[in-house]
Amino acid sequence: MCLAIEEMYMDGKREGEIKGEIKGRINGTAQAIFDLLEDFGAIPTQIRDGIEKLVKEMNLERLRMLHKVAARCGSFEEFERQL
Repeated sequence: MCLAIEEMYMDGKREGEIKGEIKGRINGTAQAIFDLLEDFGAIPTQIRDGIEKLVKEMNLERLRMLHKVAARCGSFEEFERQL
């Protein structure tokens, strides 16, 4: 294989690995939020949809902040104010 083509292949492969790692972090953070909120009961659709929207947007920073909120809040209402 030509060296330039091999380098492009490796760059593309690494880029895919990085995207996969980020996607895994996003999904794991969202699941952790859901796990914490389930302690209050069935998660309201509006909250679930808001979190799933952030997953689709790949907004890891916002999900990480919401994970902290979920760990500290005392109710769905309190969490939803931050969503």
